[in-house]
Amino acid sequence: MNTARIKSRWLAMPLLIFCGIAGLGLASAKADHDPAVEQYVSREGGSICSELAQYPTTGAVQGTVDGTQIAGGFTHLQAVEIIQLSVQRYCPQYLELVTQSFRLH
Repeated sequence: MNTARIKSRWLAMPLLIFCGIAGLGLASAKADHDPAVEQYVSREGGSICSELAQYPTTGAVQGTVDGTQIAGGFTHLQAVEIIQLSVQRYCPQYLELVTQSFRLH
């Protein structure tokens, strides 16, 4: 193997490492959701959006999280995920409201 070939392989190594690390980040970013969360979003996502349409406030978002947690028997984090997924899928016009609500609390 000549020195030019060895040098080019060593120069490519940081790029390969970066791509490998970035690829792992992308894979974990698209994690599968809990089946119970998915089922609840499929069943109640439209109702969640109706609630937000009627009361488009940060307080209503937090109340919806609390109600989802109690009614569905979910943890707080699962309830937040349910609200986020519902809004992403069924009423993206409320994404900014939801994002703002979770920044405040």
